[in-house]
Amino acid sequence: MRTPRPTSHHEATRRLLSAASLPLGALGLILWFIAVRRSEFSHIGELGLVTVLGWTFFTGLVLLVSGLSLELVRTPMRPHRLMVLVIGLVIMLFGTASAVEPTARVVDSWVHAGFVQYIFVHGHVLNSYDARFSWPGGFSLGALLVGFTGQTNALDFLRWAPLVFELLYLPPLLVIAKCSGVGRRAGWLGVTLFYAANWTDQDYFSPQALNLFFFLVVVATVLAAWKPKGLSQPGGHDAGLRARMAQIRAGFTLRRMGGHDTVATWNGTLTIGVLGCFSWSAWHPPSAIRSHRTHRCWRWPAASSPVVSAGPSWSSSQHLWQWVGSAWGPVTSGWAISPRSSVRWGKSAARSGRT
Repeated sequence: MRTPRPTSHHEATRRLLSAASLPLGALGLILWFIAVRRSEFSHIGELGLVTVLGWTFFTGLVLLVSGLSLELVRTPMRPHRLMVLVIGLVIMLFGTASAVEPTARVVDSWVHAGFVQYIFVHGHVLNSYDARFSWPGGFSLGALLVGFTGQTNALDFLRWAPLVFELLYLPPLLVIAKCSGVGRRAGWLGVTLFYAANWTDQDYFSPQALNLFFFLVVVATVLAAWKPKGLSQPGGHDAGLRARMAQIRAGFTLRRMGGHDTVATWNGTLTIGVLGCFSWSAWHPPSAIRSHRTHRCWRWPAASSPVVSAGPSWSSSQHLWQWVGSAWGPVTSGWAISPRSSVRWGKSAARSGRT
């Protein structure tokens, strides 16, 4: 009987680091929770939240980022652990202000809550009052949520809206990372950088925050339907700098950037059906957008995208038409939600819930 070889110091260290990612992330979230609980909103100074969070918050952030970094460099990768750690990073970056501050600090979110309240009470927009009533889809959706949840206004949504929107961005981002033609490690790194370098105060309770989610869904759908071909590996981890630079240059050829170097992953029926749904949402004419000056011109590219893209080649211009038509069409046409019908549905749902 052979005796097992003693584990080397290097192997023991590797196993310890491999198992330390989740404990580091959990400890970081615990320290974040302690920092948030100890923070006093009334003591915030001129520099903002950093004056009340204390060392526990930044220590927790360092621990969580360290755990995420260990998972990113590990081979093989563990997607479930990466998912948990990325969600923890989103909570720490975008949920801290909502947890410390008793109310939403962005002034426009309160204005938007007033628009939602008007639609919820009257069932229609206030014409000739504000230009933002010309694209009332997001506000009518807010009125729908107010009625569906049994609330009297949208003020309860304002505080945690940034964290909710950022978490909504994660599923389409994962699809984009998976179908963009890069490696799994680069895809997860891209998702992490999206949150780490994302602009601030653009995820508040607003139509543009919801529109960014719709845009990511459209981009994810296009990449899932026509997945870029994978690039050849430069020879593993030991490849030289010249080989790696050659691989990077191969990803920026005119053919690849033009959308020709792709593989159709869906059958024709599914592709036409999905693009048809996008086109219908852009073409559907709700009654509250009569005064908008641009919605009509965006309906045509949205409606023609399935027909135009049915040809043998999938060029970048066709993809651009699909993105522009599908992403801007729902925005300018009210996102296929009529304020009156959505409020009526929300109020009926609220009445049924109370009974």
